[in-house]
Amino acid sequence: MGGRSRAAAVSAAVFAVADAQALPVRDGACDAAVSALALNFLPAPEAAVAEATRAVRPGGPVAAALPVRPDGSIALTARAWAVRGRRPAR
Repeated sequence: MGGRSRAAAVSAAVFAVADAQALPVRDGACDAAVSALALNFLPAPEAAVAEATRAVRPGGPVAAALPVRPDGSIALTARAWAVRGRRPAR
């Protein structure tokens, strides 16, 4: 994508505050979906990933970034641990 078309794509981007598990868009309405450090805060992250997949056009990218500890385990938030009834190992 050239500089001029990249700028046009960025200016056409739409940002909205919405429930990640119930996005207010029709099926396939989005070109891509990105979640950065958010899924571990949700009570049902699988539902949010399914919803993002529904909202993205067929073949479009769905990406997520999660905090990962050096041992490879996912660093869950205190809320996520409380929901699961466990405490993180120290």
